[in-house]
Amino acid sequence: ATIDQNPVIYSIQIDTNLGLRQTFKVSELPAVVVLKNRKLLYGLSGYIDDPAVLSDFINQGIQFSDAP
Repeated sequence: ATIDQNPVIYSIQIDTNLGLRQTFKVSELPAVVVLKNRKLLYGLSGYIDDPAVLSDFINQGIQFSDAP
């Protein structure tokens, strides 16, 4: 599926931890995110390549990272 065909799937490339936070409000993150490059995700202490694992982190724990 492409982004045009399915807006729930996003392809993002972030250079800093702030990149993801600046691209999406945490509450608006999609269920599936494909990372083009291995990067540290804001609020998480590791690399995530698997969209399903990333989705689990978003659903279960990333919301706290929206704090200042």
